Amino acid sequence: MAQFELHSFTPNDFDDFTPQSMQEDEYMLFKKDRPILLEYIEKEENTVTITRNGKTIGVYGFIPLPEKGVHAWLFFAKGIKKSDMVVAVRMIKAGIAALEDLGYEWVQTPVRTDFPQGERLIKMLGFSDTEVEEDVFENGVTYKYWMRVL
Repeated sequence: MAQFELHSFTPNDFDDFTPQSMQEDEYMLFKKDRPILLEYIEKEENTVTITRNGKTIGVYGFIPLPEKGVHAWLFFAKGIKKSDMVVAVRMIKAGIAALEDLGYEWVQTPVRTDFPQGERLIKMLGFSDTEVEEDVFENGVTYKYWMRVL
């Protein structure tokens, strides 16, 4: 039986991590700024790693915003299984629910408009379409913002 674990992120959680194909560009941009971002997300303790049998299958985090808001982000591993996704979604839902206890009132996240699996996931997590779209990384890819009121 698979053993899942949720723990506070450490930089070595990305050792030997390969993101799913639709997140490769974003992951490369993340790695480009890796020292600064890794230091921030580790120090702030607002990022969580999901493992299956000791291997990282997902990393997600929250960045505080003004007006009691939070920006959510996540990477899933290439080859993540459907059964792993079911467990991961439950863990992420629990993390989002905990935000309300911390005094946050809303969560936003951008999702690539050419990534239907990402849109399905964000809907499963209870987010609503804001119809706001932009080229977040100025790389020619359009992202739609999704929001969830807590």
